[in-house]
Amino acid sequence: MLIIRDVQLQALRRPPRVPAATLCREHLRAHFGERLGGVDDGALARFVERATREAGGYDLTELRDLLLFLNLSVVYGEGFLAHPALRWVRAALLDASVGAPSERMRQAYDEVLRRADAAEGPATK
Repeated sequence: MLIIRDVQLQALRRPPRVPAATLCREHLRAHFGERLGGVDDGALARFVERATREAGGYDLTELRDLLLFLNLSVVYGEGFLAHPALRWVRAALLDASVGAPSERMRQAYDEVLRRADAAEGPATK
């Protein structure tokens, strides 16, 4: 005899979870649709996969962190951490004195925004 418990029924009633990669692609389309222009879904999926892997190298695994990292990847280009003018972002992400990786990402992102506002352009100073 098969027994289905209440917990199992509740799980079946919940909507399925959307994979993080799908959420990332939807976020990029919603916030950078014009910039992404004619990028097809396959190319965007590969871009998200590469950027997510790069972010993982800095222990950025939470969805919020990935979205911030992807934002920077779209604005400054894939592999932006290797750009000489943006090496300070890489240093900020590696700064263990700041604490958790999420805090480092948030602080680095906030600083990018601050610099962009101050320069009214890319934060490459």
